[in-house]
Amino acid sequence: MDKTKGRKLNWKQAYEILNCSKSHFYNLINEGKIPAFRCGKVRGVWVWEEEVQRYIGTGAVYGFLGHRIGSKRSPGGVR
Repeated sequence: MDKTKGRKLNWKQAYEILNCSKSHFYNLINEGKIPAFRCGKVRGVWVWEEEVQRYIGTGAVYGFLGHRIGSKRSPGGVR
């Protein structure tokens, strides 16, 4: 385990932290916004927790309806 990047997260753990759908999570990986890797013969991809937190820190996190979290259009937005 790379202790400098925190723990490894599978797709389910990562999309729960990001509060997004599985398909959106994979889109983020395919667009290069979150670096991912495969480990051994296990299916699926893994990401480092630090990379997920870094992406959240950019302020580019969107909710399920595609609205930026905290915006006027976001159902949970505070404005």
